[in-house]
Amino acid sequence: MVYIGSRFLCWFGNKPVLCTDDPIVVKEVLMNSNGVLESMNFNPSVREALGRGILILNGSDWERHRRIVVPAFGVDNLKEMVSRINESGRNVIQRWTQKASTCDEFELDVFKEFKIFTADVIGTTSFGSDPGQAKRVIELIDEQIALAIADYSFVPGYRYLCVKRRWHSMKLNREIKKCLTELVEGRRKMATRDSDLLGSMLEANQKDADNGGLSIEEIIDECKTFFFAGHESTAVLLAWTCMLLGIHQEWQDRARAEVFEVLGTDRVPTWSDVNKLKTVGMILNESLRLYPPGVAIVRKAVMDCKIGSICIPKDTQIFIPLLPMNHNETTWGEDAEKFNPNRFSEASEKASFFPFGKGPRACVGQKLALLESKILMAMILQNFSFHLSKNYIHSPVVFITMYPQHGVPIILHALKR
Repeated sequence: MVYIGSRFLCWFGNKPVLCTDDPIVVKEVLMNSNGVLESMNFNPSVREALGRGILILNGSDWERHRRIVVPAFGVDNLKEMVSRINESGRNVIQRWTQKASTCDEFELDVFKEFKIFTADVIGTTSFGSDPGQAKRVIELIDEQIALAIADYSFVPGYRYLCVKRRWHSMKLNREIKKCLTELVEGRRKMATRDSDLLGSMLEANQKDADNGGLSIEEIIDECKTFFFAGHESTAVLLAWTCMLLGIHQEWQDRARAEVFEVLGTDRVPTWSDVNKLKTVGMILNESLRLYPPGVAIVRKAVMDCKIGSICIPKDTQIFIPLLPMNHNETTWGEDAEKFNPNRFSEASEKASFFPFGKGPRACVGQKLALLESKILMAMILQNFSFHLSKNYIHSPVVFITMYPQHGVPIILHALKR
């Protein structure tokens, strides 16, 4: 279907879908907290891989889970994570520098590299005491998501037709659950806990015990959720950013000049340094505008309601198309299709720009995603110049996130000191 206006109705099978980018309606939908709108269910295969975490839950269960998860992403915890992110970033730079020692320039699929980096970050920031086990879980979840992609269909029960794939997915699910159970149970019995995501979540859960708290099964589901969301979406953001900077060399030079001004040629970023990287932040925002990890937000009316001036019957889906909104010339100007980070130079934020969602269901991990993206991009710019390889094939594909189907091959050249 071609996007043709600010509001229209279509049908998805026998379900009515209201598509709108009307700012008033969108704001009311995203800020809604009275329970008349709920998050839509994912495909069963995806739901199995992600777990029943805050991405999927609604109502009182969602509120209970969010109470436990949100403190894990507080500012104090993020500050503690900077050193761990730096260490993961150094591993990337060391790998690339070793390759550069044998030739003037070399080609890498940075999407694969960034998935290694984000897996390392999730491993250390989630399970600081046992990051290796966490990385194994991420590998298993990635494999399970690949099976979910292969099984994706709008035909009910289709995933059960390929018995071999189904059995393999069930085996992966059991292994993921076993690994996470061992990690969570082991950490729960410790007298003192690390200040990582799991430790913070267990501490918040203990404090919330009088209000119900979360069971071990529910904590495992939350681990699965932020393992996938934190791993995949950040890798996608970094990959698209490198693709854009590989084309737009003038912005790469501007960002590098800023990095040298803030960090010099060899210092790693601190928490206070990250806030000074304004140009890098503008570039990341423009990358999120052009290639948002999530291309749409979908809600469902659980009862008859009124949003703005629209009367919405029960069971109607409300589809907010982020990708077209981010390319709308009325909002972004005649150059909406072009890469122009200057549009984010103003302090005020665009009301229609919310790549991580908005309101009570906004992504709780967005600050961590931007923190690790800023840090790694600063380290790369500090050590390498790069341009897009002639082998690059532009083919964005949407499955949960919008990712580069054929990767992002980049030609890298180590900077001389």
